[in-house]
Amino acid sequence: MYSGAFFYDKNNNLLKDADETVESSLESYYLTRQKINKILKGKQGVSRFDLITLYFYCYVPLYGDDLPAEERKRRCLDFIDEMNKILKKANMYKYNVTNPYECFILLCVMAEDPFQAFTGLYSYDREKKF
Repeated sequence: MYSGAFFYDKNNNLLKDADETVESSLESYYLTRQKINKILKGKQGVSRFDLITLYFYCYVPLYGDDLPAEERKRRCLDFIDEMNKILKKANMYKYNVTNPYECFILLCVMAEDPFQAFTGLYSYDREKKF
């Protein structure tokens, strides 16, 4: 998923700064204990991406792994519908699949094992950091 997602030039060559681009683009989406603690104490606001990530954590366990393609499609459409309800209550725009992070979450929802897909990219990014 990582190698084919983005970071190619017009000649279809992988850009040399692809690792740094992934690192910088995902850095603000990490839900660390410190970030959650600040949100709970009211020291930091909840962003759109925090809501989407938290709902992903809550939503995916409702379905089992290794679902047939039709069920994964249904899971994806249900996720978007329910996420739009949450975003509307928070006075935010509807789910935007053209946003790279929101598209990434949707790809994870569509995967056979959503948590595996989600943590795969994050663990790859952390391995590169440390």
